[in-house]
Amino acid sequence: MKQFLSFAKIEFLHIFRDTWTMMIILVLPVIMMLLFGYAVTTEVRDTNIGILDNSRDEISKRLIDKLDESEYFSVAKAFNSNSEIEKAFRRSEISMAIVIENDFSKKLITRQNPKIQMIADASDPNHAKTLVNYASGVIA
Repeated sequence: MKQFLSFAKIEFLHIFRDTWTMMIILVLPVIMMLLFGYAVTTEVRDTNIGILDNSRDEISKRLIDKLDESEYFSVAKAFNSNSEIEKAFRRSEISMAIVIENDFSKKLITRQNPKIQMIADASDPNHAKTLVNYASGVIA
């Protein structure tokens, strides 16, 4: 234990004597906090989404308008099939797709629990989860 304490004491003395090392220890974390504090953000603004509206009725259109009018999403594409959604994800045209099932209005009116599928680009899982949460909030 004595050897370790004497070794630690010597290392601390070397660190505190060297001004460059002290600058790296004290200044570099502050610089990194400033840079990454502004560069890394989970804020969702005008994210391009795609819609596959299998229902094509008035309520589903209002739902799509509600998403498009929000400050978080911008409806970039309307799809006709799931394969088109996959191609758009591969080309990075959208970050999320929303699929509205058939007879959405009828199921909503009769309280049959209509389904809305949200497909997010999970290359960044945290961002994907944030997108789904924001979309759920807008839809609710």
